[in-house]
Amino acid sequence: MLALLRNQKIRGILFQLLTVIGLVAFLWYIGSNTVANIEQRGIQTGFGFLNGTAGFGIDQSPISYTEENTHGRVFIVGLLNTIIIAFVGILCATIVGLIIGILRLSKNWLIAKLAKAYIDFFRNIPLLLQILFWYNVVLRAMPSPKESYSFFETVFINNRGLYFPLPEYNATFFTILASLFVALLASIMLNSWANRRKEATGEDLTVFPFAIGMFILFPILAYFIGGAHLNFSFPELITLKGEKHFHLSF
Repeated sequence: MLALLRNQKIRGILFQLLTVIGLVAFLWYIGSNTVANIEQRGIQTGFGFLNGTAGFGIDQSPISYTEENTHGRVFIVGLLNTIIIAFVGILCATIVGLIIGILRLSKNWLIAKLAKAYIDFFRNIPLLLQILFWYNVVLRAMPSPKESYSFFETVFINNRGLYFPLPEYNATFFTILASLFVALLASIMLNSWANRRKEATGEDLTVFPFAIGMFILFPILAYFIGGAHLNFSFPELITLKGEKHFHLSF
C-alpha cells in the first residue's frame, strides 16, 4: 500500500477521485437540503406559474399586454424587449463607433484630438462603472413621471426613461421604412457612379443634393403608396397601483 502511495501517478488519480467524491457529496447535501426546505415551506416548483395571472403592468411592450395576462406572456414581452434593446444598442454603438473612428483619422487637428480624447476616456473606464454612473447619477437626478421634462407635450424625460411618440406598425410605416433603405442604396450607387465618372472624364458631380432630395421625396411617395395611413401613439400619464407611469396608447 505504501509502495502504491509513493507512485506519483497513483497519488494523482487518488486525489482526483477524492475530489470528485467530495464534490458529489457536497452537491447531494445542498440538493437534499434545498428540497427538504421547499417541501417544509410548501413552495411549489416547476413551470406551472407561467399560466398564472401576472397582475402587474409593463410600460413598454411591443405586443399587446394587460395585467390580466399570464406570466408566460410577461416572459415573452421581456424577451422581446431585451432583443429590441440589444438590436438598438448594437446598431447605435456601431454607428457611433464608426463615426468616432473616422473622426479619429481626420486631418483636422482639433477633430482628431477630440475623437482621441473620447476614445481614451470611455475605453479606460470600466463598463460597469459607466452603467453605475448613468443609473445613480444621471437617471436618479431626473424628476418623477408627474414632473417630467416635457418637449412640446409629446416627448417626456423622467427617472423612468425617455418617452416619445411611436408610429403604428402598418403598411404605410413599413413602406416608408423601405423607401429610406432604397434612398440609402440609391445614394451609395449614385456616389459610386459619380466617382467612376470623375475618374473617366474628370468632371465632378455633387451627390449630396441628390441624396437629400431622395431622402425627402422617396418617403413622401411611399406615404401615399402605402395607403396614407400613419398614426402615432403618444405618451399619456396614467396611475397604476398608486404610482404614476407613462403609457403609450392610440
